Amino acid sequence: MSIKISVVKYEKINGKKFGKSFSFPMDVERMGRYKTSTSIKKKVEEYIVNNKFFKKEELGDLEYDMKEFLKAWRSYLKNEGLNKMKAS
Repeated sequence: MSIKISVVKYEKINGKKFGKSFSFPMDVERMGRYKTSTSIKKKVEEYIVNNKFFKKEELGDLEYDMKEFLKAWRSYLKNEGLNKMKAS
């Protein structure tokens, strides 16, 4: 199951705030092997840098909208934990 993650970088140009954004799908089941939301964020940052959306120096200026993804990811981890308990 893939859920979109949105990334926005805001810049001020002549006193006006402009945003440069993009979205990309991330697979919840593939990311299920990571157990913390911090490791998920690091993988998202690696994806951004590897695909040259933003430079590594710009990562601190980015805002992420990963609420839906993290919600699905947590429920996936919970279900996987229950399935492992049932199997043993």
